[in-house]
Amino acid sequence: MYENIVVVGNGKTSRENVEALIDDYIYANKEIVFHLISTGKQSDGQVWAKQYLTDKKISVEVGNTLETYKNAAFFILWDDEDDESVNALATAKEQGLPAFDLTNGLVEISPSETIEKIERPRPHVAELIEKVIEDNNELLDMLTDSDEEPEEDVYEDPLYEAVRVIASIFAEEFARVLKK
Repeated sequence: MYENIVVVGNGKTSRENVEALIDDYIYANKEIVFHLISTGKQSDGQVWAKQYLTDKKISVEVGNTLETYKNAAFFILWDDEDDESVNALATAKEQGLPAFDLTNGLVEISPSETIEKIERPRPHVAELIEKVIEDNNELLDMLTDSDEEPEEDVYEDPLYEAVRVIASIFAEEFARVLKK
């Protein structure tokens, strides 16, 4: 019997299916720890699993990265086009752990010999900021253009004026650093 169950993936299934399959499994082992792993928003199946396990007072840990697990099995909410599902199966294979399809009766999933994790390149922060600036160049020009005087009636409130001045200072410094 496994001590750890990793629940991962974004495949579609019903709440009843998730609860029934988990219930069958925890019936034999109340000391089990479930690890709900999601790099983004938890899938419906993970949310249902967490609610059900909490109600049954079974230990649940939530995380956003797959780790090395001992005496574990993967319950994958399988979807062929889901990077998290594929990466979980590749991780299970790397660690020599079994993987089961939580969307299909906990049928064992046998990974192919050539399965590899899917790595999506993440843009560098500076590239993202540069793109935002390009997309909003007009707005940046308005914020950094100190030659124009605002209309008097717009800034009657001294607090509003102070916030505007501080925002202008930050915008100018931000633009200066980005132009380096």
